[in-house]
Amino acid sequence: MNSKKYLIKAGLISAYVLFHIYLLRPVRTAVFQFQVDEDFIESINESEGLSFQKLDIRLAVFEYTKDDVEKLFFYKVPFGSFFFLGIIGLILIGADAKFFGILISAHGFILLWSLIIFSMDIAQNLMLLHILDFLSTYLAPLSALGVIPLSLYYKRLHHSST
Repeated sequence: MNSKKYLIKAGLISAYVLFHIYLLRPVRTAVFQFQVDEDFIESINESEGLSFQKLDIRLAVFEYTKDDVEKLFFYKVPFGSFFFLGIIGLILIGADAKFFGILISAHGFILLWSLIIFSMDIAQNLMLLHILDFLSTYLAPLSALGVIPLSLYYKRLHHSST
């Protein structure tokens, strides 16, 4: 790879880092504040066996306790650190634009479902917390980090067929 390609990639990465820090992070924080407003927190904390804690400005933990059962459910707003690593990885390997679209779509899907779940009565339906925890803990990292090898595999297949 010549120096021009390195400079282009360095410029793209620098631009994305600035975008992520100065534009995307505040939007994620605003989304989280919208999702977990005071009424929501109060309704969760008043429910039997369920409590809510903000661990960060974009991270929350729901704790369910009943009898001898204790379960923690985590939620982190999508488009975070795993998304950041996924975008940087895609830039570094020179992925096709469609893989950026796949990554953005996956995190958009997670965000949409989290908005739907937060609009429902979580205290009355713990399955919603299981879904929220799965989306945040497993699907977001898998989609962000899984798209990189998928893109490399695609490039290998595409390169060998030409």
